[in-house]
Amino acid sequence: MKREELEKLFGAKLGEESKAIIEEIMKINGEDITSAKAKVPELEAQVQSLTAQYKSANEQIDALKSMKPDELKKAVEEYKVKISDLEKQGNDNLAAVKKNYEVDIALVKAGAKNAKAVKSLLDLEKITFDKDGKVSGIEDQLQAIKTSDDYLFVESQSKIPNKTGNDPSGSKTGSNKDLSLKDSIEQTYKDN
Repeated sequence: MKREELEKLFGAKLGEESKAIIEEIMKINGEDITSAKAKVPELEAQVQSLTAQYKSANEQIDALKSMKPDELKKAVEEYKVKISDLEKQGNDNLAAVKKNYEVDIALVKAGAKNAKAVKSLLDLEKITFDKDGKVSGIEDQLQAIKTSDDYLFVESQSKIPNKTGNDPSGSKTGSNKDLSLKDSIEQTYKDN
C-alpha cells in the first residue's frame, strides 16, 4: 500500500494523529516487505535446486526409454539398491542425531559442568533405544562417572558453613542442615 492511498482514505480529516497512524502503517508495511525480500534468495536457490532435479530426472527418464528391457530391469535394480542405501544412511543419521540429543539432555539433567568432557567419558555404543524409543544405558554410565569424577558435576544441594563454621543461619538447632547454597546465603543475610 502506498502513502498516497492511505492519505486518500483519511481524506480531509488528515490531522497530526492521522499522519502518525499513516507513519506507523508504513513502518509495519516496510518491515513486511523487508522480511519478504529476505526470503527471496532462499526461494531462488530452492527453485534452482528443483529445476536441476527436474532436469536430471528427465535425463534419466530419457536414458531409461532408450534401454532394452534387460538393461532397464538391471537399471531398476541398481536404483532400488541406491534408494535402499540412501534410506539406511538417512535412518542412521537420524538415529545419531537423536542419540546425541538424548545424551545432551541427560548431561544437562545430570548437572554436567562440561558436557563435552563428560560426553567423552561415555561409551556411546552402549547407549541404545528400546522399542518404545526410550534411551537406555546412559543413566548407569552417568552415575558411574559421578561416583568416580564428581568434580565434573554441579552439586544440586550445596551446603556451606559460614566463617565461624557454624550453621549459616546461626541457629544452634541444626534445622537448616538441608538448605541449598542459595537458601543458606539468603538466610545468613536475613538474620544479619
